[in-house]
Amino acid sequence: MLDKHPLKSKTTIFLHMPKTGGTTLNHLIHRNYMPERTFTVPNAVMETYGDNWKKFLLWNAGNLPVIKFAALPELKKQEIDAIVGHMWFGWHELTNSSCQYVTFLRNPVRRFISHYNFIRNLKGHPISEEIQRRSLKLEDFLEEEVFQSFDNFQTKLLSGIFQPTLASLNKAIQNLENHFIFVGFTESFDSDLIQVSRLLGWKYPYYKRLNVSQKHADIKSLKPEVIHEIINRNQLDIALYEYVLTRKSTFNSQPRPSNLELWLFQLSVKSRESIIVSKLNSTATHTRNALKRIKSVFN
Repeated sequence: MLDKHPLKSKTTIFLHMPKTGGTTLNHLIHRNYMPERTFTVPNAVMETYGDNWKKFLLWNAGNLPVIKFAALPELKKQEIDAIVGHMWFGWHELTNSSCQYVTFLRNPVRRFISHYNFIRNLKGHPISEEIQRRSLKLEDFLEEEVFQSFDNFQTKLLSGIFQPTLASLNKAIQNLENHFIFVGFTESFDSDLIQVSRLLGWKYPYYKRLNVSQKHADIKSLKPEVIHEIINRNQLDIALYEYVLTRKSTFNSQPRPSNLELWLFQLSVKSRESIIVSKLNSTATHTRNALKRIKSVFN
């Protein structure tokens, strides 16, 4: 917990960018903050409705997380240490508490492909159902105007502006510089996780990778023209990503872990994953054996 940490007086807003390792990060967040002092935004809101907030408002206005949070008494808001989930920038404006943001970014081309893979496999998702019904491959997906809400997704969330333009890119950069105490990268996830843990006083930042997308489209197997189209469609995200990458020390002031520290951390993560898999396999074996014994009684 952050009880004695110097940043304890601020509400930390973890802006979860889809397909950047955020689900794994969210799991760690919930291990380091008390449930009653954490406000979680369900993933389904962003994943299902994206830009189309009006549709969601008409469908289920009373359960929209931003409305629920805004309606909380100010004293209750001041008790919240962490706000976490898929959300647009701007939640700090809903409370009088002092706030600070944290997020992770990812190479826009790889993030776009991963987002497609994830949505394609998400049961009950309207876009997934459309992809499955029409057997749409990634190149078909790119040609559909209705799916353009996936373009420049990182710029959209960080700017808080639904229609991505050069102005929204500038706004996203301005928001990052003025409100974010840490910006990490999926490509250096372990190293950045150690650093954000130091910054926020987290304990035991070990994890098991969660919400990993099944690959139907892979960057290595895609045609050059498909990659080129993804690049063209995500120019703002690419500019944003490159800007933050070249100024990484500005958004991540913590010292980098040594090679030995990083190696030991990764070794510990792998060891924990092996233990979890072993326990799951053992449980499955015991379950199968128990079912066989029960079946033999009735035969």
